[in-house]
Order: sequence, then structure tokens, then C-alpha cells
Amino acid sequence: NGFTYFTTPTTPTRPEIEGVLPDFGSTRGGTTTTVIGRFFTPETTVSFNGRAARVTYVNPTTLRAVTPFGDAGRADVLVAHGA
Repeated sequence: NGFTYFTTPTTPTRPEIEGVLPDFGSTRGGTTTTVIGRFFTPETTVSFNGRAARVTYVNPTTLRAVTPFGDAGRADVLVAHGA
């Protein structure tokens, strides 16, 4: 058991996505995905075609995101630093 402090730079590095697994799910939403990338913080948000996902921060390279509902077809997945 422990606790890790992290520093947030004055100008944070923009988060980047390297992959999303699985890369498919129901149009009803509710699929738990693993988002792999860089520069994630506990405030990082994830959206699928502009719809917010429920996000759990794991570490600076991994997030868990539960998909919102969506239309059939490919979705743009974006990460951003939250407020």
C-alpha cells in the first residue's frame, strides 16, 4: 500500500494515444477499454466521437475507459487534459 505524488507541469505535455483495446464494442456503450499512450494524468479525459467516456486513471501510460453509446462504424477516440 502506498501513495504516489506527481507533479503537473505549468504547461502540461499533451496526452497521446498509441492504442485502444478492444477496438470494438456495442453501440449501446458499456465496453471497458484499455487506452494505451503517453502523458496521462488522473485528470485526463477520453471521448469517443465527442461523447465522454467514464475514465479510470491507471498510470501515465494506461487508462481504462468505459464507452458511451455510439453510432455503428469507426469512432474517433480523443484524450485531453481535464480541468
